[in-house]
Amino acid sequence: MNNELDIAHLNRLVEALIDSMLSYANAADAVRDDAYKEFFSNRSGERGKGVAMLQAQVKALGGVPADEGTLRGSVRRLFLDLPSAWKRGMAAVEEEMERGENHIRIMFEAAFNDKQLSPSTLVCLQQVHRLIELGREDLERLHQADSSTAPHRDIDTP
Repeated sequence: MNNELDIAHLNRLVEALIDSMLSYANAADAVRDDAYKEFFSNRSGERGKGVAMLQAQVKALGGVPADEGTLRGSVRRLFLDLPSAWKRGMAAVEEEMERGENHIRIMFEAAFNDKQLSPSTLVCLQQVHRLIELGREDLERLHQADSSTAPHRDIDTP
């Protein structure tokens, strides 16, 4: 069995999740609000778990797992353009997060739509996708709670 297609999809997702993990870690370091700090830190940790799961699947398929993010992500942090978003406030940060989440969602959809992926890779992708979706649900809950209490959250501008 040729696993190149599975490995290619997995490694693209590893790179995107590493970008996401680092962006959330940067956000956790920059925000002063405890609820957002915890949210960003938890998302970074979840992304790290997802990276580890995808990398393990790549290894199980006989491939070499990606171990760093993308050039685009390192330059812009894919979904959290910190310098400009911080200046505009938490609403702008959340917009940038949404942009990055949509990018990752599209990548998962592309993988799920590829009918040539092995069953074991699909199971791994489903598990990681579910982990990410739980984080998305947490963001929606946090946003709802935040909008009822304060229009702006304190952030440290870099």
